[in-house]
Amino acid sequence: QGRADLSSVHTIITTASYCPPKVAQGLLAAFPGARLFNCYGPTETTVYCCWTQVRAENVDLARPLSFGYPLPGLIAWLYDGKELRPAGEVPEGQEQELCMQGAQIFREYLNAPELTAQKVLPCPGGGRAYRTGDLVTRQGREFYYFGRTDDTIKVAGHRVNLGEIELCLGACESVGAVCVADVSVREQVSLHAFFGVKSGGGECAPAVEEELRALCHKHLPYYMHPKKFHFLESFPLSIAGKIDRRKLREIAGEL
Repeated sequence: QGRADLSSVHTIITTASYCPPKVAQGLLAAFPGARLFNCYGPTETTVYCCWTQVRAENVDLARPLSFGYPLPGLIAWLYDGKELRPAGEVPEGQEQELCMQGAQIFREYLNAPELTAQKVLPCPGGGRAYRTGDLVTRQGREFYYFGRTDDTIKVAGHRVNLGEIELCLGACESVGAVCVADVSVREQVSLHAFFGVKSGGGECAPAVEEELRALCHKHLPYYMHPKKFHFLESFPLSIAGKIDRRKLREIAGEL
């Protein structure tokens, strides 16, 4: 009662930020007659540069959601930190940084030539590509988001992406928000997971923690399992409104 009639909605588009599988599943359930398009693109690519239609049978809560393939006129490259290669030449399943080339890519950062030089790479054969900072894998012509390059750390000699762990934990139906932080104590790095719950507050936290640990054991190698789990009523946010991982590290040190 009191809700607007949204039965006429026929198209839903998500763009800019990463769309979690749980959000896509909820939208498809709430609007069974609508088409859902998941689009991707940082501001520097002029709103979005890749797209795909999401269908219910392709949504897996334990895996990233495909954000599709480049729009006409754009070219996707993958960068391993040394060499820029056409995306189609990189083996499927390899995580590398996505770079985009095309007319709608930004020209430069205003009055910041050093930053522009860091974020733009010359393309083999001419042209320039923008480094998105996003780690992706390719399956066929479609891309899957696995986190940020600056969220990749080393734990016990293993390369670990914090976003990949968060994706796994986010599949838990009871979880509201989740974030994983690397915490260093006496030069030893360990993983700490912070989570909130949708309902029930702290009383439900122990049971939810068990669910999260079970998901880790099922989907992640042992070195990606958080050492500790922390329930939070609320999360510290950055100026941009995103969860502040730096402050979470400070919280972990106080617990």
